[in-house]
Amino acid sequence: MPFTMPQDHSKTARWRLSVILRLVLPSVLTIVLFTCALFAVILPALETAFVDRKREMIRELTQTAWDTLVYYQTQEELGRLTRSEAQDQAKDQIRSMHYGEDNKDYFWINDLKPRIVMHPYRPDLEGRDVSDFTDPHGKRLFSEMVSVAKRWGQGYVDYMWQWKDDPEHIVPKVSFVKEFKPWGWVVGTGIYVEDVAQQVAVITDRLTWVGLGIILIVALLELFMVSQTLRAEQHRQEAQREVERSRSMLRQVMDNIPQLIYWKDRDGAYLGCNRAFAAHAGLDAPAQVKKLSVSDLRMQPSEQTMLQQAEERVMSTGQAE
Repeated sequence: MPFTMPQDHSKTARWRLSVILRLVLPSVLTIVLFTCALFAVILPALETAFVDRKREMIRELTQTAWDTLVYYQTQEELGRLTRSEAQDQAKDQIRSMHYGEDNKDYFWINDLKPRIVMHPYRPDLEGRDVSDFTDPHGKRLFSEMVSVAKRWGQGYVDYMWQWKDDPEHIVPKVSFVKEFKPWGWVVGTGIYVEDVAQQVAVITDRLTWVGLGIILIVALLELFMVSQTLRAEQHRQEAQREVERSRSMLRQVMDNIPQLIYWKDRDGAYLGCNRAFAAHAGLDAPAQVKKLSVSDLRMQPSEQTMLQQAEERVMSTGQAE
């Protein structure tokens, strides 16, 4: 009858679970931390940096428009143009100045009353007193611009305004304004918060896809490592079971032969024996022989002497008896 070793399936299942946890859990935690850092730290910091860069950009652009006013005011001082001519040419020049992806971002000019001096998309406001002009939130935006310009000379103002040349689309906007004292004007330009949000959303989408790609690669690597580890362990367990089967079969063979068989360590203590030797030594079971010496066995002194002599011959000749 063939011999088969019993398998502890629950133990194998627990081992597989422990392997998966040891290999996968650190990677999962790393991915979770990476995702949290991406959306809680990196992207907000990126958005802040992006907005700061945009704010700096409109400050520099406003300075460019302000330098244009300086140029025409200098022409007035040199007597090459009258004030009216210098102002008209300055307005036309700044009216034509556009920038941005679709070339629809613009500059405007108002005075300190405030009245609109020039606005490329709202010519209906030019010459009008806009001191009481409010955005949908009730903010008197042009009065706020004049207040900032008078107090600081330049600065930022946030408010609601139409989207570029679309008067029906009202969105949040941040503008930078600067006072031009020789003519009592305030020149400015701005960025749309919605525009910035859209650009940040594009960057977020790209980083999200990159992050998903990294997660997929890590997951595939983890799957490969886990499968390889489980396969190697399966081979090891199969080899161990084969060794155990061989040992058990050898044990059965030794227990069923009449010859006296035993084995000892270098110090002379018994490590094991077959049933025939256990019965001859007066033991109930082969396992009882462990750690015993010849003198501990229930044998006649003559038999003990014969065993010791036989062991000495075996040790000296290397031949079994």
